[in-house]
Amino acid sequence: MGQIRLGIIGCGIAARELHWPALKTMGDTFRITAVCNHTEPKAQEFAELVGGIPYVLDYRDLIARDDIDAVSIMLPFELNCRVTEDALKTGKHVMVEKPLATDIETSEKMIALCEKYHPLVMMVAENFRYRPLYRRVKVLIDEGRIGNTYGIIWNFFTDVGTGANRKYVSTKWRFEEVYTGGFLIDGGVHITAVLRDLFGEITSVNALTASVNPEAGRFDTMNTQFTMKSGALCSLNQFYSARGVRFNSIHIFGDAGSMLVDNDASKITIMEREKPEYSETTDEERGYVGEYEDFHNAIRTGTPVVSSFHQAYADLKALLAALDSAKTGAVVRID
Repeated sequence: MGQIRLGIIGCGIAARELHWPALKTMGDTFRITAVCNHTEPKAQEFAELVGGIPYVLDYRDLIARDDIDAVSIMLPFELNCRVTEDALKTGKHVMVEKPLATDIETSEKMIALCEKYHPLVMMVAENFRYRPLYRRVKVLIDEGRIGNTYGIIWNFFTDVGTGANRKYVSTKWRFEEVYTGGFLIDGGVHITAVLRDLFGEITSVNALTASVNPEAGRFDTMNTQFTMKSGALCSLNQFYSARGVRFNSIHIFGDAGSMLVDNDASKITIMEREKPEYSETTDEERGYVGEYEDFHNAIRTGTPVVSSFHQAYADLKALLAALDSAKTGAVVRID
């Protein structure tokens, strides 16, 4: 269906380590024609990395170019709304990194852009929606392999203050109260996206927060109890300062069996009564290729994207409700 000429706005960790490894395998569908970063060393370094292409220091110079069809925005997400609308005004299709916005009010402004600038394509780079692992889990659940789901426990334990994770703490916008929730929101929207895709809408939230490492933000630990529209109960534990521990798993309980999803190993194990244990390992691709394939297909054919602004709004709303619950000590209902 032909290459799309892509501009990259933001040349930080996400661009270098997450998006570029996917895009460099997709030369038939995307060609990066220019990049932008407000600091010149990063802009120049990334421009060289992707093939010695032009770079600019002001995103308005990038979106004004006539050799760009679409932009991928990878900025601190308090900038998402302004930069997205400016890009749409110039006729560019937009993919913007998650989370959608910093709060409900700004998220609603983002939603309003969908109608105002239709039929331009607008999507959120929520890669978990495209991971082969979760798509396979969805198939197995829908096939009834464990019967009706009644309970989910998702444990995500890591220490953002040490090792390879340290680079995320060094990005100050993630934890200096630029937006509510810090890592709990930044990482948590991945999880609420998967929960909603697998089990339907979240209807109520009850949560507790704690601070273990002040360097990781105001809150780095949260236990959240979600009630799903289906009636299933979900316990989510996000511990971002778990000393010496890296663990990311989902236990899914059904009335005919149970499923263990090892997120790091991309492995699914099913345990059923009086049946041999079943396991399989899926493609380890983290969903970045899938999201760009969806973006390309939507631009070329007009097919609605999977990871829409509306979906990202609901993902964020569930996490913001959890923070409200932790603050007030009350159960928060979600419309």
